Amino acid sequence: MSFNEENKQQEMKIPNPFEIWKKMYFATEEAISSTVREAIATQSFARMIDSMLENYLVFHKLYTETTEKWAEAFPFATKQDVARVAEIVVALEDKIDKIDLMLQEKNQSLNEIRTAITNLGKLASDIMALSSQESAFKASSYKSKKKESSASKNSPDVKEE
Repeated sequence: MSFNEENKQQEMKIPNPFEIWKKMYFATEEAISSTVREAIATQSFARMIDSMLENYLVFHKLYTETTEKWAEAFPFATKQDVARVAEIVVALEDKIDKIDLMLQEKNQSLNEIRTAITNLGKLASDIMALSSQESAFKASSYKSKKKESSASKNSPDVKEE
């Protein structure tokens, strides 16, 4: 054999670590799972889990109380503070929207009133113009009647009865 052939055989003999792990897993899986099942089914395991849960709840309560006291002692906003401010801001935005809508309606009403006043002003000036035309007509009519009556008095053709 040559050196290359021996080297290739040595390379081929290096085991795959994944294959080794896979064989070990399947060989021990049943034994480990049955041991774990037996351990979980015991009363001592249930008491241990219950004790861990109680310890966790005590820790969680203590952590929550400590965090709240710390938040009260320092001027940092808590989630509740931010949520409360957010609610106030939303309510304020709603009020502003209502006021804006009300102002738009009032503005529209004012524009309608302005239009009506403008139309009334035009109507008043038209009435004034008609009134002055009527006065002028009456004055000219009066003058023409006066001229006719004075002309008929001065005229010899007119017979008095």
